Amino acid sequence: MMVIFNTLFFLIVLIFYQFSIIGYGKLIGKYILDNRIKNENYDKLIFFFYGLISLNIIGFLLFIFSVTNIYLNIIILIFGFFNYFKFHRKLDKNDLIIILLLTIMFVGILISKTHEDYIPYHFSFIDIVSN
Repeated sequence: MMVIFNTLFFLIVLIFYQFSIIGYGKLIGKYILDNRIKNENYDKLIFFFYGLISLNIIGFLLFIFSVTNIYLNIIILIFGFFNYFKFHRKLDKNDLIIILLLTIMFVGILISKTHEDYIPYHFSFIDIVSN
């Protein structure tokens, strides 16, 4: 039961991060690039990459000034999440497709990792730690 709860919690946090990143991309697209993107099918993908760029710049500046704090990181992510819903008032079909794709990709990661190196690496490490 705990595994299901942890998996659902992970998916909810992943969706939260996704919308937060797109929110920063919308901020960049609206105020800096004057929102020149007119195609609804591609705008969230482009805004996602704009958001990654802006969060990388923010993270770099915070690293340079040695301002690392878990609460500041949470505030930054919440600001991006609310910024997403500032420009997008409600969830639409594209948002549901994003949520579905994230879920499918997560399940694909779980399935694809077969731990083929379990016996030569993982088992010996676990054996050393337990002994």
